[in-house]
Amino acid sequence: MRKMGIMEKRVRRKKKNNTQGVLLSVAGLLGLIKQIPLTNIIGDSGNAYYAAAYGIFMVLFAITSYGLPEAVGQLVRARISKEQYKNAGRVMGAAIWISLLLSFAGSALVFLTADVIAAEVMKEPLCMYAVRAFLPALPIFAVVGAFRGYFQGLGTKMPTMLSEIIQKVILLITVLIGADILSGYGADVGRLLKNEEFSAAFGGMGAAAATGIGALAGMLFLLFVYQLYRGVLRKQEQKDTVRSTEAYGQIIKLLVCAAVPVIIPVILYVMCHLSEHAVFNRYMMDNGMAGARAAQWGVYFGKYQVLTGMMVLFATGNVFPMLPGILNAIGKADYKQARDRIGGAIHQTMFLAIPGAVFLVVSAKPLISFFYDGEMELASGMLRVGALLVVLMSFALLTGKILFGMGRKQRVLLHILIAVIVQLILFVVFLFYLKLGIYSAVYAEMVSVFLCDLLNLLLLGRGMHYRQEWIRTCVVPLIASAGMGIAEYLLLIGFSNLMGNMAVLPVALIGLILYLTAEIALKGISEKELMRMLGGGIVVKAAKAVRLL
Repeated sequence: MRKMGIMEKRVRRKKKNNTQGVLLSVAGLLGLIKQIPLTNIIGDSGNAYYAAAYGIFMVLFAITSYGLPEAVGQLVRARISKEQYKNAGRVMGAAIWISLLLSFAGSALVFLTADVIAAEVMKEPLCMYAVRAFLPALPIFAVVGAFRGYFQGLGTKMPTMLSEIIQKVILLITVLIGADILSGYGADVGRLLKNEEFSAAFGGMGAAAATGIGALAGMLFLLFVYQLYRGVLRKQEQKDTVRSTEAYGQIIKLLVCAAVPVIIPVILYVMCHLSEHAVFNRYMMDNGMAGARAAQWGVYFGKYQVLTGMMVLFATGNVFPMLPGILNAIGKADYKQARDRIGGAIHQTMFLAIPGAVFLVVSAKPLISFFYDGEMELASGMLRVGALLVVLMSFALLTGKILFGMGRKQRVLLHILIAVIVQLILFVVFLFYLKLGIYSAVYAEMVSVFLCDLLNLLLLGRGMHYRQEWIRTCVVPLIASAGMGIAEYLLLIGFSNLMGNMAVLPVALIGLILYLTAEIALKGISEKELMRMLGGGIVVKAAKAVRLL
């Protein structure tokens, strides 16, 4: 009976982790998907203005709110475990007030200096409108972050997940409406001022303004859930026997210490891309190509990064639910089980990432044409040469999260810092000396992420005595993906004559079937491993029906 109870708990925990993983993936996917119709509304130039403003906003967001859910959740969880319910409530209150203070101060500073930042720092004067339109969202995110952390500290992530889904759905709708309305208004302004770029700039402003509306929807949902919980929380506080409550100053100090390690990687990543954007604009202006700078960066941000990001999400979304099991094994000092689970997580990631990268290489042009209007050649070219980033970034994200959970935060941050410095140096070399243009950003990022992969793998090896298995993890998926890629290339030639750009849909499906068949035939994936994946049960049944398993 006891064994059955333990098994039932494991099954429930597994289902819960899988559900959370699916919801996180859906939220992330919605965030990326919005960029496709947005690009078709505001164009590549509008994407460049939006990208510059988004980067500035993300720096402010990281400082004021990004680390709140984890920091608040960590502190609330510790107090709830000791039945200090009043102190748990004070943690949320302190988080709201300090983040609101930082949000209003940061918003005011950037609002007053937006024209200088846009024109002098970013060399993109028209991004000023989108920068200012982003700012009202900051205080809302401050409240949202505190509430999400509070619920996670109480032991439930569902309000966080659902609020993110609601936020992203509302954002998707309002971004497109705002961009469409304001791009039309900007076109009228542009005709008066004889500058066609105002349509793209105002379209980017409409998309930026919608961020606050999406965040507001998420906040209202969290407030509604909090009100439902309020009666239970009051009863818990009445049972609280702690005589003295914690000082807000001490709580804020603890919040800062918990949030900083989470914030730093985001700031480094965003600042790296912002710096590249600013340097690229200066280079293009100094070399008589100012007119092309916005469109080229817009292609990089709105097309290349979106499609590679979707593939990274596809590769890692199924794997992140496995992290609690890995960290639990490490916590119990069961290092053999931890190494096995780490190997399984990396194997599953590569199983999905490698064919994803190959698919982007083979179907780059029809895929771009299927989703986007406007420029095709540059976008498909970047996708072909930069598809490897899907594999590299998936590996870096997974190993980084594992090491973070192991308590190696400082080393992971050092790896990211080294990678960012290398990326910026290589970007300058590729741009100014090798004259690679916008491709400089693609190549520099791939090299820096590869360096981060190596550093993370070395640290895993030393810290866990982990040794990577390469044949099943990389070689077999690569062989299966190569066969899939050749078949997809030939199929695209035939299907394109009949269906045009729509050919990517049946070709992707056929390619996936061929890849899974080859993987199973080559013993690259087992039935147990397939069953851990979303939709794996269907694959197992189909494979057994044709006697592959």
